[in-house]
Amino acid sequence: MKFKRLIKKHMPKPHTLQKNRAMRWIGRWLFEPNLWHFNRRSVATGFAAGLFAGVIPIPLHMALAIILCIALRGHVALAILATWVINPVTFAPIYYFNYKLGAFILGQTPPANLPMGHYEALLQHIDAIWLPLLAGSLVCGIVVALVSYVTIRLYWRSQVLKSWKKRRQIRQQQAIPPQE
Repeated sequence: MKFKRLIKKHMPKPHTLQKNRAMRWIGRWLFEPNLWHFNRRSVATGFAAGLFAGVIPIPLHMALAIILCIALRGHVALAILATWVINPVTFAPIYYFNYKLGAFILGQTPPANLPMGHYEALLQHIDAIWLPLLAGSLVCGIVVALVSYVTIRLYWRSQVLKSWKKRRQIRQQQAIPPQE
């Protein structure tokens, strides 16, 4: 898998992170080798945890992703990478969608004078915004995490089956004696 090699090449090594003083408080759990090993389950779990943490409107997305990876035995580096789905370019449309979804789920109508372009004015309406935003974000986070988990597991499985099939064909070709 080319993607696996690419990620492993650029991924920080656990022993280099252990030297970081900021990481020592969680080191006993964070630096367990299974949390850094590439396999179908850990990659799918780590990516799903990162996406879930990324769409929840709280500070410290990466910390939540790391905690979820420790609890669910996911790949830590991929979880941190997946949290960057929310970035300065994408956070406004994603949170707006989550807010609209939450308002729909809760049966609320959004305020007509909601200032979407001004951060300070938006904070003045936080009492009307927080519950639909949180509800929509939780639903969206769960759906995105489940879809990504299943997709990665199915893709990984298909690649393994493809590899097995290729190996079987090579073995069969090698087993056939040349005809004279």
